[in-house]
Amino acid sequence: MIGFKRSQDILIENLGRYLSEMILYGRFVKYKVLDEILKTYLPNLSKEINLFIDMTPVLMKLYSFENIANPLGILSCMVNLPLHYRHYFNRLNIKSNIFLIYSSNDSANNYKFISGYNSKERIMKECNTLVHNIILQNIELLSTLTPYFPGIYLKKGTVEPTVIVYDLISKFSKNGTITTPNIFISSTDYAYQLPIYAYNTLYIYKKNMVGENTKSEDVSFGISYNNAFTTYIRLNNKQVLEESLNPEWISSFMLLNGLSCRDIKVILSYKRAIQTLRHIKNSYSVISPETLYNTIQLLYKEKEVTLEEIYARYCAIDLNYQLNLYRQLPESLESNFLVDVYDQQALYDISNLYFTGINSIDFQKL
Repeated sequence: MIGFKRSQDILIENLGRYLSEMILYGRFVKYKVLDEILKTYLPNLSKEINLFIDMTPVLMKLYSFENIANPLGILSCMVNLPLHYRHYFNRLNIKSNIFLIYSSNDSANNYKFISGYNSKERIMKECNTLVHNIILQNIELLSTLTPYFPGIYLKKGTVEPTVIVYDLISKFSKNGTITTPNIFISSTDYAYQLPIYAYNTLYIYKKNMVGENTKSEDVSFGISYNNAFTTYIRLNNKQVLEESLNPEWISSFMLLNGLSCRDIKVILSYKRAIQTLRHIKNSYSVISPETLYNTIQLLYKEKEVTLEEIYARYCAIDLNYQLNLYRQLPESLESNFLVDVYDQQALYDISNLYFTGINSIDFQKL
């Protein structure tokens, strides 16, 4: 009986020790789910794809812990993440250029317009400096290591990860790779804008749901230009948008109806927000902060809604506006992360130094 109790205590201790890694591995999109998404949205894949992976929401899951018992386990998870997708596309004989995106997402480009922008995540980081420092140390290690992983790159920044990805896709397109499909994997509602503006881009929304027997089920789904607006409304407002509205107006809808993932409150209900957009569609040739404000006042005489607030929300949320602000930052010009160091001995040494025992890496997937 005593032996059984001790075994049980060890099991619980080990589960607690590696729970952080288990949570991170749970953020990988399963192969069978990828099969279904790509069959629907990219049935005729080319021989090469650009894959962008948002590391920020993955790592935010760790802030629920008071400490990380196995810090290097986080590093091995972060390396196994791109290897998971590299192996998937290797099986399809498709070359994958993989870009890991990590951002502090605390840029003044957002909160100077809306002071509470993304405030919950900012507070979580401020209140858990121990875990935050562990994450930053692992990011720095990952930054040192990725040049030795061919075709895998780490781009760090301070703005919305979606903005960074939009910028990279635009630059790669200008460099002649416009026919290469782009896939962005994240779990933020903000990124619904990306497939609308970025050419040839599929957004895979990583989502888990507790299914039968309390098991976590991978219910990730694809978002394209054609269904971004309608899917956003269906999942966030539990409504079916039956009429045709310009997909590019999704940021205006977010502006009016709020964006909970970034702690932006509602200023117009769903019904009023849609009626506002419908009226603009029938009365104006373009949409702008002015047309939004004028229409709101015409229809509802909302004195608490000011033109200044509409402008501030537009500047903080609109993806194209944020892209223009980002391109004024020095970090947007950085390209030194695009390095491949072909050194098998160095890769072997890295494996022996960081990835042994429980933190092992299957470099055969490269």
